[in-house]
Amino acid sequence: MELSTTTPAKINLSLRLTGKRSDGYNNIETVFMPLFGLVDTVRVKEVKGDGITVKCDVPGVPEDSENLCWKAATRFAENSGVTACWHVEIKKNIPVAAGLGGGSSDAAAVISLLNEMYDKPLNENTLHCLASGIGADVAFFLEPAPAIGKGRGDELETVECAMDLPLVLINPGVPVSAAWAYTNCYTAYNDEMPTADDVAHQLLEGGSTAAISGMLRNDLEPAIARKYLIVNVIKEFLAEKGCSASLVSGSGPTVFGLCSSVSQAQRIQADAEAYFGESFSFWSGLAPGNCNPHSA
Repeated sequence: MELSTTTPAKINLSLRLTGKRSDGYNNIETVFMPLFGLVDTVRVKEVKGDGITVKCDVPGVPEDSENLCWKAATRFAENSGVTACWHVEIKKNIPVAAGLGGGSSDAAAVISLLNEMYDKPLNENTLHCLASGIGADVAFFLEPAPAIGKGRGDELETVECAMDLPLVLINPGVPVSAAWAYTNCYTAYNDEMPTADDVAHQLLEGGSTAAISGMLRNDLEPAIARKYLIVNVIKEFLAEKGCSASLVSGSGPTVFGLCSSVSQAQRIQADAEAYFGESFSFWSGLAPGNCNPHSA
């Protein structure tokens, strides 16, 4: 018995730190947007004997208990009473340690596939708690849709988004630890900047891309850009090519640029590929407001 699925990346249109928590995490307010055009493929297969194995097609990705998919399968077994006897295969398209949520998305896929494989022994609330215990972004990927995330990012409120966002993504291929980004962050913003709720309201109203451009915020970006100077080069490049705004996504170092159309995003991607070369990775398309994977 085996099941597989594709699972999307995400960007954060806004990421505001609101204080430290007693558990060591930061409280945040963020706006998640899924990218259904940039996906990994996850396959879960029931095998003979006990235990969990993980195989990923990207060198350097852990294939042991450090892998979030391994942790997800383990947590599912513990919560469902089903004996762990699975092989997990991950085919990566989402860059690793890039601020795009690839590992969290893969882990959520494992949880969902296993729950489906065994006739849904875990209810929605249990799945959410299980996902939150693996990583702050994992719960978002159980049902990826434009959403506000608060608390650790796992207190979710779906946003009824009335607009699609044409984007171009540039990843310089330098993995950034989320733990490092949160530990070393310092704010360069003031409290008068738009909140996640403000951004969500703009998405709901279906405002212009230009209006969204003036609301982008990531409290992790200043520290990331100070250590990884290539981030500043990418942002300058996107501005020169006509993006209305750009921002580091999540803990970086991927930078996304807001475009006026998909065709503009594709042109900028082609220019970026020629300028930055093969050591970088690139993507262009829509962050769809209607949550339809086929519109991406």
